[in-house]
Amino acid sequence: MTEAIRQDYEVSSVGAVRHWLVTDSRMEDITPTVTQPAAVTSLLLGTQICGTILSVTGTQSIVDFTSSMVYYQEVRNVLTYAVGAEATWGVINEGDPIYYDGSGTMPAGVKLSTSPLDAADVANPLFGFAVLHNPTDTFPKGGAAASTTEMAVMQRGAGA
Repeated sequence: MTEAIRQDYEVSSVGAVRHWLVTDSRMEDITPTVTQPAAVTSLLLGTQICGTILSVTGTQSIVDFTSSMVYYQEVRNVLTYAVGAEATWGVINEGDPIYYDGSGTMPAGVKLSTSPLDAADVANPLFGFAVLHNPTDTFPKGGAAASTTEMAVMQRGAGA
């Protein structure tokens, strides 16, 4: 079969920006806050779609689920939990996975961590990856003790 240029095809130059309206009761945190990470509940734990909250109106929020969008977020460097409490911590390096962590053990307002499992030993959904914020940003961040670092996170979003 020879290769041919198709006469009819569809191309989009707009990009794949995904801002969706979500009912707050369907989110992991039912009291959403603008600029905070969000995860929509799912039947299968660890598979929740994640994004960043853009606006909150009444009982609905607009969430940016755009894949590869970068937002500045607070990330906890917890790696593991034991008996419902943080047990180990580590450095965060460029490219490391960042998870939406529903554990109630983290500081107020912090929703992201480096732990693939929450305090109840349940899978956390992958939120995105640690990235450089600007040319002067550096890694590693955090350390062997508990810490929360504000850093750039490239979200996985929808369609990833």
